Amino acid sequence: MMTLALGVSLLAFWQLLGLPADARAYDVVVAQWIPSIPLQTHDGAIGTFQVPWGFRLDPLSGMMILIVTGIGTLIHVYSTAYMADEPRAGVARFFLLPEPVLLFHADARPGNSFLVMFVGWEGVGLCSYLLIGYWYEKKSASDAGKRRSSPTAWATGASSSAFS
Repeated sequence: MMTLALGVSLLAFWQLLGLPADARAYDVVVAQWIPSIPLQTHDGAIGTFQVPWGFRLDPLSGMMILIVTGIGTLIHVYSTAYMADEPRAGVARFFLLPEPVLLFHADARPGNSFLVMFVGWEGVGLCSYLLIGYWYEKKSASDAGKRRSSPTAWATGASSSAFS
């Protein structure tokens, strides 16, 4: 799956580089996340607030997607060998976690608004906490997963993502 994602990323980046320098950006809106909300003061309307769920592919986000899918492919190859001695159910449970991490990474950088990027980074944080606590039978890993998923740690991570 990750090799397919890497291939699609390479193809998209190659096509992006084939465009003229001033046209190297591609915007797509997947859905309207927060519909248009009129804003007004007591003196009258001042505009609207809306947040589309969309993505922007430009040279920077294209390079970041190549890095995410390239390193993700290497992680999957390494993890396959690393998890060879684990029970089959443990391997299946483990490989459910890296895919969302990479999906959220790929969502965070090309997001076309700060809210879309924020959701991506928080998704990365959530999946990272789940990966930390993967070996739940090992006390140190279980404790680390609980500590990293506490409401205080979550609020700290979310606020640092939002304000950094």
